[in-house]
Amino acid sequence: MVGSGATDAALAAGTLKDLIDAPSTAPFEDISGDVIALGAIDHLMKTRPDLDVLKDYQASSAGRRFVEAMAYVRAYPVDLPSLQSALSGIRTPVVSIWGTHDPLVPPENAEVLDKALPRTRSLLLASGHFVWEDCAEEYAAAILEWTRGGYRTA
Repeated sequence: MVGSGATDAALAAGTLKDLIDAPSTAPFEDISGDVIALGAIDHLMKTRPDLDVLKDYQASSAGRRFVEAMAYVRAYPVDLPSLQSALSGIRTPVVSIWGTHDPLVPPENAEVLDKALPRTRSLLLASGHFVWEDCAEEYAAAILEWTRGGYRTA
């Protein structure tokens, strides 16, 4: 199961593209990552998660964690072409779930997987980037259906 992750750096949009293209991480060095994470949640989620979930988002991005995670997305222009070249050799069935209105990782990323993976199915849900939060029931149902045998038809 994959989704909401870039498959082609050229398809990155919005703030994600800005982070990838930024000349350095310097503008983010003095900002605690939990502030950035909560800002993203406020700006990008349709639903407000429970307090425990918010605390988890905060903790996972606190301090320098966000800046350190930026290295991952900033490597997309180099790393994603390697991923694309490996996709055709993956025989494991894959379901990918995407938000139809994702302003960071548009659903066109699913098309990259659909063309390259031999056994895949992509599902688009009416959501933004946080599809697992905003469409939690549909998201969970899709995963359950897949793991209960839906993968056999891919």
